[in-house]
Amino acid sequence: MKLRSIALSGLLGASLLMTSGCGTDDVAELVGDVLNQNVIYTVNGTGGDVTFSVTGAADTVVTDQNFTAHLLTGHESYDVS
Repeated sequence: MKLRSIALSGLLGASLLMTSGCGTDDVAELVGDVLNQNVIYTVNGTGGDVTFSVTGAADTVVTDQNFTAHLLTGHESYDVS
């Protein structure tokens, strides 16, 4: 009987802890980030380094004769330069 009540109280406590910090806005934002994953591939065929710039991410230097993949989340469209 004691083991069952300890397990039940632990399960109840864990479920309360898991749901206490989540609001509907947090869940909607998380789902939106997961659903809006994009990958942008860059290839630098020039003789020098170039800078890859995209909205919502830090600028990245793409070195000479290099191929890189940039995983981006949160937006449906991006401005790339």
